[in-house]
Amino acid sequence: MGLLLFVVTTAGAVYTLGHGWWSWYDHAYRWRKHEYARLHSLHAGYTERKFEASLGAPAFHNVKRNWTENTFRGRDYWLQTVTRRGSTRVVYFSVLSCSKSFNPTFQLPDTTKITLNKMTLRQVGDVADFADYFAPGATANAHFYDLLQGANPTNYKSYAWGFDDACLNMKSWTAFLTKPFLKAVGFAGQYQGDPLGGGPAIQGFRKRIPVNMYAETSPLDDFANGAFQVGPDRILIRTITSPISEPSQADHHRRPQTDIDNFGFRLPPREHRAANCLVSPLSSDFTEVEAGHSAVLSGLAPPSVGRYANGHFLAVSGAFGEAVLFFAKSEREATGVARSLRSHEKGVVRLDGDVILLWHSRPTERAQATLESCLFG
Repeated sequence: MGLLLFVVTTAGAVYTLGHGWWSWYDHAYRWRKHEYARLHSLHAGYTERKFEASLGAPAFHNVKRNWTENTFRGRDYWLQTVTRRGSTRVVYFSVLSCSKSFNPTFQLPDTTKITLNKMTLRQVGDVADFADYFAPGATANAHFYDLLQGANPTNYKSYAWGFDDACLNMKSWTAFLTKPFLKAVGFAGQYQGDPLGGGPAIQGFRKRIPVNMYAETSPLDDFANGAFQVGPDRILIRTITSPISEPSQADHHRRPQTDIDNFGFRLPPREHRAANCLVSPLSSDFTEVEAGHSAVLSGLAPPSVGRYANGHFLAVSGAFGEAVLFFAKSEREATGVARSLRSHEKGVVRLDGDVILLWHSRPTERAQATLESCLFG
């Protein structure tokens, strides 16, 4: 009986030790496999409850206009969901890896694979149809994303991948810059357009910049919401990862934006920022933006539009309507321009500071939010 008791006791101890060792090993070394499986089980279009059941309560919850954002903190990663206010369906979600050893792989509909913190933009391949790169000159969020827009071959889902600057424990985006790239876009500069365009400077940058962020939309949705950026917000999550911020390299190299944009002449910084924001499918549903000093723009504006605000304006058109944005030199001038527009032009006139918006048709709430986000966000 004593021998039997000894054997049973020893076997129990060995099992307990073995189970404890395996649990420690699983937690210390196999946790990535479990996290990868968790991420692969989540998709845009699922409900917020589905994400919370898998990830727990979000670390951050924000509401802006008609949109809601939740930001979840995982082990070595962050996950963002964006939904329409009043709905529980996730319109899009993004995953950001903040460790060189956390490398989930996502697959596009054409079987292209994207492995975070293992691939550069160039290594992903030539599958994107739009590039949106923003190098801020101050403390704004930087992003360098390639985008595949939704259509039948992608099951009407859109995808984005690239570099998000929210991981303060990783190399800054400034570490991947070169003089040719800075000359091409400059600080506070942007490149938006063909991912294979932009010349050697842009393509050289794409070979160096790592992909640490992946995002996807639900079917028949897009990334434009006029409230939240695609990818976790560095300014938001650094309250946890780095409560006290240090000056960035960009702060020491700030200089006025001087690059020539797509309009054939230089735009002042305010108009340049608005124009580039409005043609990006990651931030706007407007597809055409034209700048002018006088006369008519593609039939969007009446012939007399050039006489207002010194003829300094942007004409915008897209799925949600058409508008002309006038940039005045002061709020006082803007008030006078708005008064003249209301007297002589057809449409809805809105005044905000030194910018006047002339809508050719009454704007939807979403269209108005998009324009305001590009101008003042």
